[in-house]
Amino acid sequence: MSALRCGDAPMLAPAVDDARLCGFAGSPSQVELFDARGNLRSRQSYAAGKRVRTQDFYDNGKTSLLDETVFGQRTERAYSSEGVKRRETVSALVERTMVKQREQEFSEKGTLVRDQRWNTAGEPIGDDSYFLNGQPRSKAVYRGAGESRTVEVTEFHDNGQRAAQGSYLAVGRARQVPIGTHQRFNEKGALLAESSFDTKGRITRERVWDENGELQRDDEVFEDGSRKAFTR
Repeated sequence: MSALRCGDAPMLAPAVDDARLCGFAGSPSQVELFDARGNLRSRQSYAAGKRVRTQDFYDNGKTSLLDETVFGQRTERAYSSEGVKRRETVSALVERTMVKQREQEFSEKGTLVRDQRWNTAGEPIGDDSYFLNGQPRSKAVYRGAGESRTVEVTEFHDNGQRAAQGSYLAVGRARQVPIGTHQRFNEKGALLAESSFDTKGRITRERVWDENGELQRDDEVFEDGSRKAFTR
């Protein structure tokens, strides 16, 4: 057999025992599917006509995809042809819709390079990334709700030292408006630059330090982009 599609109830007997194949016999079925050359391509499991597990294979016999649903939670894992897991996605069944809860990406060697998380409403709550040496690359933490929803972003150097940090208004799913104070640091953790933003994302002040911590510039920035030395 090379393909199988199940309905809401058995309908192919006596030509095909789809009651057994589609899991209508009281327990989940176990089905193997083959290509035209007779190579195993997929192992699938059905319960009451619903596919609850799929395992697909590469030509070399290694798993390419593992997709299973247990107690309202779906987990999808994708692998390289060498057998290394490259992606894992976890979704929850919420009001008959699958809502992504977590997605992890892995390097060719299997190390974690990105970890994203969402709440049951599908809103992001965290997004972390990593260098290949295992050190954190960036970290985003979401807070609040609606128009006041914010995200605090921290970036890192590959030695683990903080490189930058700042907060944004999370406007929609893609747009972010900088607010408050944003800072940048060198690889030793010393402050290099600091920018202040108003509630509309407009820069209002900018300060710069040298590697020795000496203040080099302190400017007030105006709406038209012009600036002058900051005075209290």
